Amino acid sequence: MAWLHARTPATPDPFADYGSAGVRRPRPRTPASAVVVACAAAVLLLATFAQGWGGAAPRGLTLFTEFLLAGVAFAVWRIAVMARRLRRAEQRAERLALVAEHAVSAVLVADHDGRLLWANAALTQMTGWTAAQIVGRPVSEWLFGPGATELAERIREALRLGSVFRAEVPLRASDGRPFWGALEIVSVERMGAREGRCILTFHDVSAARASREALAASEARFRSALDAMAEGLLIQGSDGAIQMCNAAAERILGLPESQMAGRTSADPRWRATREDGTDFPGGEHPAMIALVTGRPVSGVIMGVHRPDGSHVWISIEANAIFKPGDERPVGVVTTFLDVTARRRSESEIRKLTQAIEQSPAACMILNASREIEYVNRCFEQITGWRSDEVLGRNLRLLASGHAPDAVHHDLWQAVSRGERWTGEVLQHRRDGEVFRARITAFPLEDSVQRTMHFVALFEDVTEEHRRSRELARAREEALAAARAKNEFLQHMSHELRTPMNGILGMTELLQQSELTPAQRADLDTLRTSADQLLTVISQLFDFTRLGDPAAHEARISFHLRQALAPVRDKLAGGAEARSLAWRFEVTPQAPDVFLGDPGGLRQVLLHLVDNALKFTNAGEVRVQVAAECTGGRRWRLRFEVHDTGIGIPRERQGSIFEAFEQADGSSTRKYGGLGLGLTLARLIVARMDGQLVVTSEPGKGSTFSFTVPLEQGEEDPQASRPCVPTVAPAADAAAPARSRLQGARIVLVDGGGVTRDQVVPALEHAGVRVDAVPGAEAAVALVRESGGGVSALVLDERGGGFDAFAVAKRLHEALDGMQPPTVLIAITGQRGDADRCRELGVTAYLTHPLGSADLGEALDRVLAAPAGPGGAHTLVTRHLLRESRRGVRVLLVEDNAVNRKVATRLLERTGFEVQVAEDGRAGLERFREGGWDVVLMDMQMPVMDGVTSARGIRAFEVEHGLARTPIVAVTAHTLDEDRDAARASGMDAFVTKPIQADDLLRAIRDCVGDAPADAAADASPPELREVIDWDEALERMDGDEAILGELLRLFLQDSGHMMERLEEARVSGDVKRIERAAHGLKGASATISARAVAPLAREVESLARDGKLVPALDRMQDLRLEMQRLRRALEALPEQGRKAA
Repeated sequence: MAWLHARTPATPDPFADYGSAGVRRPRPRTPASAVVVACAAAVLLLATFAQGWGGAAPRGLTLFTEFLLAGVAFAVWRIAVMARRLRRAEQRAERLALVAEHAVSAVLVADHDGRLLWANAALTQMTGWTAAQIVGRPVSEWLFGPGATELAERIREALRLGSVFRAEVPLRASDGRPFWGALEIVSVERMGAREGRCILTFHDVSAARASREALAASEARFRSALDAMAEGLLIQGSDGAIQMCNAAAERILGLPESQMAGRTSADPRWRATREDGTDFPGGEHPAMIALVTGRPVSGVIMGVHRPDGSHVWISIEANAIFKPGDERPVGVVTTFLDVTARRRSESEIRKLTQAIEQSPAACMILNASREIEYVNRCFEQITGWRSDEVLGRNLRLLASGHAPDAVHHDLWQAVSRGERWTGEVLQHRRDGEVFRARITAFPLEDSVQRTMHFVALFEDVTEEHRRSRELARAREEALAAARAKNEFLQHMSHELRTPMNGILGMTELLQQSELTPAQRADLDTLRTSADQLLTVISQLFDFTRLGDPAAHEARISFHLRQALAPVRDKLAGGAEARSLAWRFEVTPQAPDVFLGDPGGLRQVLLHLVDNALKFTNAGEVRVQVAAECTGGRRWRLRFEVHDTGIGIPRERQGSIFEAFEQADGSSTRKYGGLGLGLTLARLIVARMDGQLVVTSEPGKGSTFSFTVPLEQGEEDPQASRPCVPTVAPAADAAAPARSRLQGARIVLVDGGGVTRDQVVPALEHAGVRVDAVPGAEAAVALVRESGGGVSALVLDERGGGFDAFAVAKRLHEALDGMQPPTVLIAITGQRGDADRCRELGVTAYLTHPLGSADLGEALDRVLAAPAGPGGAHTLVTRHLLRESRRGVRVLLVEDNAVNRKVATRLLERTGFEVQVAEDGRAGLERFREGGWDVVLMDMQMPVMDGVTSARGIRAFEVEHGLARTPIVAVTAHTLDEDRDAARASGMDAFVTKPIQADDLLRAIRDCVGDAPADAAADASPPELREVIDWDEALERMDGDEAILGELLRLFLQDSGHMMERLEEARVSGDVKRIERAAHGLKGASATISARAVAPLAREVESLARDGKLVPALDRMQDLRLEMQRLRRALEALPEQGRKAA
């Protein structure tokens, strides 16, 4: 392989005269004088030749000769010069060869193929190779060590570029010994030769290389040692400039060495600060002071800002560096430690120390021998001992001798086990006074979890114990006062509600008797005033009771929809009376049974509904109950009462919940009331962990809402149903009987969403499948498609633009014999409705507002009642539902005669059979006679109270294996304790005095359900039913036969006068008089539902109004005949029949 690929300019070869063995060859020499002589001879010859021409030689030839002579002379001079130069070059070459021969470094000459041509003696001395062994062999073959091929490539590339190759390379001696040589190769050209030469020189650098490597290793170890230091280290020159730093310095200061190099300690970029936060002058830096003074500086704390914005605290030490014999430092070594964490720990320790010193509790630290090693300031204040008096002394110093040994034993056993001990021990002060200390003791462990010390914290609780005893006495006195107040409230409630019960009950009974219009108006005023007085009394007692901190929330299982039924009834009745739209919606997702306070929920909603009705003159009142499952059996119920009333100004919305407050002072005068309703509602909601809030806008209405958490009860048939946190509108129309409705399919035809929202959820809750459709055609199609699967039809014209009778007619015509039992609900009753229902196949007829369970009872009855002769059904009305209650035997246990009379009259008028007992003992004796369907039990009576009597009844039932008879508690008390006592004694329901007929009947109906007896037969005589629609008339009187009998008597008395006025008008021929007389007769006859008289009088009135005298006179003849027939039927009715059916 050739060494060279390119030629370099020719240079003299100093080794051209050396043979292959390195021996100088002899070289022929031509003397310069011989050349000169030869040139001179040639010149002279030419000159002679020129003269031979005889002087006649041409001029040109002479000139040529002269020039030739001059050229020869120049050539001779030139040759002489070159000869001298050549001699000098040969002398230099000889000297160079001599130097190379005796050089310390090995010198080699190789051809362009790398074969050795010549080498000096140093090669043999250095490698052991002799010239005979290596001349002619490639140098790389015997000289180069490992990596010879790669090295040859590097050499060839360097020489190709015309540069000199220099490197330290591994070489080997003749005996294989490796060594490092500093090799230099240069390529040269021989003058006039085509082949180039390479000159190689090297010397052994193994020892120097080993020294360098050892020095580098030493430096690396030194650097590693510096970088392993936890302290930062800077080496600075005499000017303070940083020359070197270690890794810790880079880490602590946040700068690499390259950025710190050249900086001095006084550089403002460090932004150094003192411990007090002021700037640290650069001239005061320890490094700068050490350079100036030559003395070491240590213990200086400095803050430094890092480039990343963080701040670090360092502790600095600086030491000057001196050269031997010098007095001025040549540099400084600065070391520093990051003390940021230490300072933070010291700060925490200072804070803890201050906290312990300033703690209101005494602190002691004891060693394992229970000797005191530390006490704080509070210890000195409590015990009177100074710290220097107790340090090193045993804890027995504080022992009072009054504490049981077991207490101390338990204390030390607990802390020895590594546990915390807390208790109270009697100790004594320095002056001997004994005090009660509440101690908390715990061990302190070292790094290997050995208990070396104990800490005892204690405080003087002597005064606290004294106050506790006083508070306990005060609490007992307060509880006694509260009990006395509650007993007083119960007594006053009983004493006030008992006469109020008599007033209201007798007023209600009087209102149902024969009265003149003036008397009825007076009784209405009396009833209204009594109701207002009862409301005031109830609110005052409730306000006093709820304001008592000892009052607690009841937690019982209750049916949500059943509990809220009175709210719905109040809303329906109040809204109908004020001509307001109303909605009562309970989400169907809510379970039926909850654990909570049903009375509280009902009371809040009644207050809110009463408030909404009071302040709403037009529009709507809406109650909505939403439910959300919050996990497991926990639910969140949201109650909302919305009205479109007068609204509340924003600035008054916060104060309306305060006692005796209303949004406007004039409201009290205009609407009445104490202003306690919302206050009571807020207190009750707060007691149930809720909050009552209001949103309102004057002139647009108000919305009161609250949310309470409740737990689902166990009795709910849907208890296993997974709760879905959804809120959807629904309603509650009191749960109808499930026995016959379960599984029934009912088609509801209504005119809007109001009834649908109120009826569908209640029926579905009872197990009914409800298909709501908008009109007759859809209902017909659904009944036909079901193939007899529809159990009943419900037609409700509430909602506007819907005629229930028109739909009934269409259904009757279209379905013919396929018409299911049909319930028709009219907005208001009209004369002739009962006959129309019978003609159209309607089996039940009700009017709005519906009672809490009217629809359910009506459906239950029409599904159960068999068809009469010819497939006809008895028309179910409210009157018939009341009659169905006849035969239910009620035992009334009441000590107050007025209350007995009121309750007896109410129950008997409704159809119940009532027997009375004057006290609990008499009631228990009467019960043992047997045959009772329900017991009404007063709670507070002489001889034996209601609770004791109820327990006796339950014990008698168990003893004789009797079925459980429902017991309804009747009391003037409204406290939760009374309800709890009633439930604990085995009572099933609770009614508060003054007794409201609806509340009492609902309680009995909930307990008893359907009456066992069939409906009573109609008491009206057959001849009277021919001229009067008895069912319709009785329905118009809300089932009150006494009022209907009174109306019939009055009509009979006035009928003669009405006929006389009609006859006088006929004789006069004056259509105006005829119109007026017919109009009066029409109204009176329509009131008693006269079948023929009322439509004839209406027709005569219409003809007379239109001026048709002759047709009017003809119809008057028929009218006179029907009147005579009606009078005969009324006269045939016995007197007592006209007074009470």
